[in-house]
Amino acid sequence: MSPSLGLQARHIQDMMGVDESNLEKHWGYADRVVPCTNDPGSCEYLDAIYHAHDLSMLYSFIMWGVIGAIALIWVVLRILQPHRKKGSENSEANSGRLAQSGLYRAKRTIGAFGRKWLLPESFVSFFGHVSRLQLVILGVILTYLLIFSFAGLVYKTWVTPIKNSTEKNTRVTMGAFSDRIGVIAYGLTPLVVILSTRESVLSLLTGVPYQSFTFLHRWTGRVIFIQSFVHTLIWTVIEGKLYRPQPTVFQEWIKQPYMIFGCFAMLLITFLFIFSCSWAIRLTGYEFFRKTHYIVAALYIGMCWGHWAQLYCWMVPSLALMALDRAIRLIRVALIHRGGRDPLAKLSFKPAQASVRLFASAYDPTDAVVRLDFHQPQQPWSPGEHFYLTFPALSIWQAHPLTTSSLPVLGDGRGIKHTYIIRACKGETARLAALASPLVLSVDMDHGPSDIKIDATTETPTVMTPVLLCGPYGHAPLGPSLASPPSSDRPTNLLAVAGGTGISFCLPIVLDAVAHQKCAMVELVWMVRRKEDIAWVAPELRELAERAAAASGVSLRVRVIATREKTTSEVLKDEVTITAVENNIVEKEIERASSSSDSEVTKAAGALDHRHPLSQELVNGFLNRVATGRTMVVASGPVGLGRDMKDAVAARNNPVRVWKGDESGDVEFVWDERLTL
Repeated sequence: MSPSLGLQARHIQDMMGVDESNLEKHWGYADRVVPCTNDPGSCEYLDAIYHAHDLSMLYSFIMWGVIGAIALIWVVLRILQPHRKKGSENSEANSGRLAQSGLYRAKRTIGAFGRKWLLPESFVSFFGHVSRLQLVILGVILTYLLIFSFAGLVYKTWVTPIKNSTEKNTRVTMGAFSDRIGVIAYGLTPLVVILSTRESVLSLLTGVPYQSFTFLHRWTGRVIFIQSFVHTLIWTVIEGKLYRPQPTVFQEWIKQPYMIFGCFAMLLITFLFIFSCSWAIRLTGYEFFRKTHYIVAALYIGMCWGHWAQLYCWMVPSLALMALDRAIRLIRVALIHRGGRDPLAKLSFKPAQASVRLFASAYDPTDAVVRLDFHQPQQPWSPGEHFYLTFPALSIWQAHPLTTSSLPVLGDGRGIKHTYIIRACKGETARLAALASPLVLSVDMDHGPSDIKIDATTETPTVMTPVLLCGPYGHAPLGPSLASPPSSDRPTNLLAVAGGTGISFCLPIVLDAVAHQKCAMVELVWMVRRKEDIAWVAPELRELAERAAAASGVSLRVRVIATREKTTSEVLKDEVTITAVENNIVEKEIERASSSSDSEVTKAAGALDHRHPLSQELVNGFLNRVATGRTMVVASGPVGLGRDMKDAVAARNNPVRVWKGDESGDVEFVWDERLTL
């Protein structure tokens, strides 16, 4: 029985012998017989419920109209965004302030105002580590849904007679309300899919990386679950309690095909809701969540189609977007791994061959980091973007988002060099670490100011393993590519703060800024557990020092801070400072403090203690040294670091000063959200 026929009993319409001319079409609903020949109460009820459904469809399309309008406005603003006036560099040199148009100043002021109030995190225990901006957007969506879930309904109860029976049916507004939230849930389904796709249409239009939409995807999906649950509960009460006679009506209703599809859809979305909770992901593993989420979501959409085929207009684009996302991923993998340059080789598929090196701590055997190095012929990516890596020798079903810690520079005809720093945790990263032989590393760090020698004194031969790439994805904070000319709208100063393997995100951005002189003042702060961890990216740090020495007009400072115990009796904190001074001489300093009572803290770049430096201290210290111009802060590491950095950056944004033309109050922030997925 089709949903249309199933509505005959529910809406007391006699379809027998009805001519097409007596059927009134309603998009997304069963046809209505006109004129109504039932009792006055039933006819009035039918008027109310069909009118409510027509409004439901209208509200759904209005919702998508608003989404489309916002996307269109965003695209136009991206194309026509105002810039500094020409000759602003001369203006800055003469007056200390840049020449700005009124539109440009308004744009930067709005940005500073938004960061000051909407960048920090709130209600972390409930919503997780997301900014207030995300919460405001979610609040706007929920407000719209709440208002239009109740708008336009006729609030009344109808008690109608049953033919050839002394009992009566009770028909209430709950039925129209239940249908309303069901229609809206269907309308939200394509949005949830768009927010989840890696090959994101929204990212293409807005420039916002796909991972920034994960929070809205998660909570919009939960809204659909709540709507589905309430929809199911209400119609169960109506069919099982208010309609007569019982239990005959309920038994006939529950065995109809559209109801069977609906029950399975409810079970599937319940599965999606439960196993997308953080505790369930920790219990079952991320890969179980990811794979089952794809499969169950597709089955859920199919069941929704079977439950209410008239609303296929929402299900078809949902399935199409899911299929398109997977297809584009496969195409991108195939294009990256073409075998060679000649026509025949291009038809082959060749994984990259990566060398695997393991950096194991002598103080903590569980603290291990893997470094991958390989070359791959492809188009350059932008510093700060990441790839999804699959290791066929371990599993073809897992892909990990990893940021390249090297610049995309061609290497001796073998393609572009990739370098990845991966902390070995559980699962596949632990199996990857098991492939490599341990390396014995030493870092020559003398007491007091001295030269630093960062090298591995003994190495076993590196292990090779095949790697599949998909990407790049993400956001390039300093511009779309290395080859692009420096923009007059770029930030003047750059502060990068990394915790542990977060150096993979920050280091290439700093290298890009120094190598291409995109910023005047650059500082990198890297917090590691122990000083020997510097060897993870020793070649890149050497390259950074060389580029800083060769650069003109760029002031660079690098601080590496070790924060963990080395032995049970001694707590050490080492700080390495690499500064590019005006005459291009690279100074290297080390500060070491012991926790023993008879030692003194060496002071050169500030007092040292036995704790992580406060984010506020790092941000304020850097901004206090900045002479003028906009500042960008990029950071990657533990989620606690991200929360503290957001608070610190928000506090330094000053929209009043920005409106007056003082860009020192304009502090941008880019957090590597890839790590918090």
